[in-house]
Amino acid sequence: MGKYLSQTQLIESDVRYMDGWIKIRFRQIEPTMPRITFIEFDGTEHTVEGVVGNSLMRAAIDNNVPGIDADCGGECSCATCHVILNDFDYINLGSLSENEDSMLGLNPETTQTSRLSCQITVTEELDGIRVQIPEFQF
Repeated sequence: MGKYLSQTQLIESDVRYMDGWIKIRFRQIEPTMPRITFIEFDGTEHTVEGVVGNSLMRAAIDNNVPGIDADCGGECSCATCHVILNDFDYINLGSLSENEDSMLGLNPETTQTSRLSCQITVTEELDGIRVQIPEFQF
């Protein structure tokens, strides 16, 4: 016998305890949804909420951000989710895997701070990140 009020409110449940019933309330913790801004080549900005644990690519695809093609579906076997980061974010995200570096090597328009968005996991620390989308994906 439970009652679910909403995702961010309370969960109520009646529990039989020995000689009677007691009401238990649990507070549902609202999931963290870091805000990510994708900036198209022409300067158009798309600010979306990403799910912690998913990739930046998934945040773009789920929110219909133009310019992120993701032809391989996030398997790091193409470079159609290429994004360009600022120096600070590029350094803080750590090094590229050998596979990611190889895929970026196939793209003629990479920069020193290019990454594949399928290889960047959304974390709470990424809240507010701004990423550039190149004019073309290869």
